[in-house]
Formats: sequence, C-alpha cells, structure tokens
Amino acid sequence: VSFAYADTLERMAKAAHSLKGEANALHVRAKAYQDKGEKEAAIRVLKKQLDIGKKIKDQAIQADAYNGLGGTYQDFYQNDSAQYYLYLAANIREKLGDLENLASAYSNLGNVYADAELPEKAIEYLEKALKIRLQVGDDRKTIFTYNNLAVAYNGKNDFDKSMEYSHKGIDMALKNNNKFVAGVMIGGVCHLLHKLGKNQEALPNCEKSIQYLQEANRETNLVFPYINSTAVYNSLGQPQKGLAYAMKGYAIMQRFKLLDPLAVYYEEIARSYELLGQPKEALVWYKKFRALDDSLFTIDNSKVLADIEAKYQTQK
Repeated sequence: VSFAYADTLERMAKAAHSLKGEANALHVRAKAYQDKGEKEAAIRVLKKQLDIGKKIKDQAIQADAYNGLGGTYQDFYQNDSAQYYLYLAANIREKLGDLENLASAYSNLGNVYADAELPEKAIEYLEKALKIRLQVGDDRKTIFTYNNLAVAYNGKNDFDKSMEYSHKGIDMALKNNNKFVAGVMIGGVCHLLHKLGKNQEALPNCEKSIQYLQEANRETNLVFPYINSTAVYNSLGQPQKGLAYAMKGYAIMQRFKLLDPLAVYYEEIARSYELLGQPKEALVWYKKFRALDDSLFTIDNSKVLADIEAKYQTQK
C-alpha cells in the first residue's frame, strides 16, 4: 500500500464530496504508515477515519477503524488498548452480520489474548473464528487459525489438542499446495515432540519442515527447523549432526541479521560443543548467550556455565 494511492483516493473523494470515500482513503493511508513502521501516525489517521464514520453514522467504517486501531496497538504490545478496540470492532461486525470480518476480529482478539498469555481467552475467540471460517469455506485463513489454536493450546499445556490442530492445519495447507505454511507448522510439531521428549518422532518432522521450506524458497524461515534439529540431535547424543544443522542456520542468521531465535542458537551450539567434549568452544558460545540477554540467563544456565568453566580449566 502506498501513500500515492492514498493521495489519489483522497483527491477523488474530495472532488466527489464523499466523506465515505475520504474515510476509505484515510484507512489506506493508515496502512501505509503501518507498513512504514510509523505506528503513532497510523493511530492519528485511524482516529480521523473513526470520527468520519461516527459523523455519517457508518458502522462499517467505524468497525474498520476500530480493527485498525486494535491491530496497531497490538504491534505496540499495548494489549489492553488492542483488546478494547478489537472488541468494539467485533461487536459492530456481529450486529452487521458481516461474517468474514467478524472472523478476523475474533482471530485478532484471540492472538492478542495469546500475546497476553491468557490461553483460555485466546482459545475462546480463536474457536469462534474457526467456526465461521469453516462455515464460509475460507481455507487460507482457516489454516492460520488452526496454527494459532495449536500455539494457544500449547500455551495451556494441552499438547494433545495442540497436536490435533497442528495436523488439521498441515493437511489443509498441503491440500491448498501451501508448502510454506505446512513447513512452518510441521516445524512446530517437531518442536513440540522434542519438548515432550519424543525425539525419534521429532526428527522426521524436522526434516519434512526443512524440505517444504526449501521448496517454498523461504530461507529465513529455515532457521527454526535447523535449530530444532540441533536440539533433537543433542538430546539423542548426536551432537556432531546437531552442530552441522546449527551452523547452517547460524549462517542464515548472520547473513540476514536476524535476532530471533539467536539466544537458542547460542545455547544449543554451546551444548553441542559440550557434548563433543570441547569445553573451550562451549564456553565461548555460552558466554555469547549470557551477554545477549541477562534476563534469559537462568540458575540452570549458571550451573551449566560453571561446569563448563571447570572442565575447561581442568583440560588446560
């Protein structure tokens, strides 16, 4: 979305003396600001759109503005404001019987509650969104709702439900030839199986995730299944294989200057070197992990670092 397009729409609306057209132009302009990362400017423009919607008593325009405001505040991690505006958007969509946009409002609310670590509320709204999307046959958005539900149930530690929704999403993604989303979701299954200690089951999922993401040409997304593979191989006592995957992913991280999941890379690479009996190298990577964010440095990691330092000094 470009500012030039918003300018054109605004000129046409003013020439036609159409407040509704001006409101639509403002919505396009707000999206352009969001894409540029100028969230505060987007909020100012969306509030102008809302004022017009109220002035001409157009509820659809008001709902668009509320939805935009909710999404922008979500980007600011201001969950209370995001919930407030998205709830107002959903309330209007319910009254209008606008099912497609109502599902989007429910989905957005679910994601905000998930960000706020309130999985029960997240699941409530995501299930509502799923019901509508299945009803209207919107496969593309249904796939993402399945994924979000899998994440929400994982946050609730309901791993059976999480796995159920993951597989439903994967099946629908493959049915629609969307190997990118399928690859991401299979990677999530790999991570969950590793979390549950089912590392032999996790491995083929890691490999399939890598395969699909490579076929979809999504190189930056490969950093997740690569490090998942490292964690799995480390847990299986095969650190040499784990380190090979980690270094592939780490090269991508460096090339694209990615920050997520850098801490996991530092930790797992250190673990690989420790398992290989190379405490000097392990110490280097554990210290990188510690320097990245002290808040991530738990008591368990302090013990690990102390053990590594002791081994290194002994080896010297």
